[in-house]
Amino acid sequence: MKKLRTFYLSMLTVASLGLMTSCGDDNDDPQPVTPPAAAEMNTFSARILGNQNNATSGSFFSATDGVVRNSTDAKTNSGLIDLIYYHSSPLSGDTAAANHAATLASPEDTKAGEVYNNANNGIQTWTTTNTTMFKRIGTNTATYTNLTNGDQVAAVYTNSTATPTTSVKKLKANDVFAFVTSTGKHGVAKINSIVAPTAANNNQSELRMDVKMEK
Repeated sequence: MKKLRTFYLSMLTVASLGLMTSCGDDNDDPQPVTPPAAAEMNTFSARILGNQNNATSGSFFSATDGVVRNSTDAKTNSGLIDLIYYHSSPLSGDTAAANHAATLASPEDTKAGEVYNNANNGIQTWTTTNTTMFKRIGTNTATYTNLTNGDQVAAVYTNSTATPTTSVKKLKANDVFAFVTSTGKHGVAKINSIVAPTAANNNQSELRMDVKMEK
């Protein structure tokens, strides 16, 4: 009887170990992986920028908060400025007019520095000049309209095979372009309209755009 009892105890021990191992295996089963949430985005609609001759609308755009600033405010907040608007016009005697026209540029862009060179508030007096790089996407406005999150915004720039430049020139209504800021944040913008400078409007220009920014 003693031997039989010992046998049964041994069998119970083996069974218990097997049950524990089985439970351990269940706990070790791989769990389904939840994909990370898409990055959020900011949308800035109907932003109005004036050119270098515009006394009403600011020419300097901050992509982080969507604020358009005048030259004084831009100098004070130079570290926030990512896009600058100017319009090369034959009326202004600008020899680059035929090549540039309506232009959005990086604060580091050479031509932007030539246009905004006021002794008090010119770009050369700023503490910080951010480098923004642009890629022209074309006139397919659905590229802009269909964006719903920050990952999609970033993909427009990274997937484009266009050569990065420090400005986008000869802009017109429905043009779409992508850009990346000095901090590595991506944006996509759509031009809504451009008022060209004329003698009658004192050589002033106005650009209206919508912007979607990766947060």
